[in-house]
Amino acid sequence: MPKMKNKALKTRKGQSQKGQTPLKSIATRVKMLLIADMHVSKLNMRHGKTAPDIDDIYPSILQGGINQSLLVRKEGKTWGVIAGRRRLFALKRKEKETGKAQTAPCVVMESGNVKAAREASLLENVARVPATQIEQFAAYKGLADSGKDISDIAATFAISEKSVKRVLALPISCPNFWHYMRARTLKRGQSKP
Repeated sequence: MPKMKNKALKTRKGQSQKGQTPLKSIATRVKMLLIADMHVSKLNMRHGKTAPDIDDIYPSILQGGINQSLLVRKEGKTWGVIAGRRRLFALKRKEKETGKAQTAPCVVMESGNVKAAREASLLENVARVPATQIEQFAAYKGLADSGKDISDIAATFAISEKSVKRVLALPISCPNFWHYMRARTLKRGQSKP
């Protein structure tokens, strides 16, 4: 057992082990890059000629840009997007509609590590957990408490006002709602609400 722990520590520090990609080689730096200099990499598992559906994310990107970085690597003279294809398409649409050049925060990977690029693309697209209704309630209520009305919240997330109202009505429709909220808060190590 102690040998396994030592090997795991060496891997975390970026030293290569047989059959494993060192963490140090996956991402090298963060840069703001022009989206005009980007394309979807063929290593992106969602690479394809058909444009993705961006209707759900476009309103918030149009309003405030992106909050999550793209994962890119140098491919020839441009940057290949390994993870973040829909965000890239949304920024391209914003650039076209506004006539203003768009930039995006990008985590830059080493160019030569194809395995790490494929793994990163897979993780980006598979290892996602959708928000629970309790998490949605906390987010929507926070926005409402800060002055956003239901129509603004719905427009930001490209959902119907009815959906926002339904989530905000959870405390009324779910008798155990506050118990769940309290358990969620305590689980995250925060004080009682």
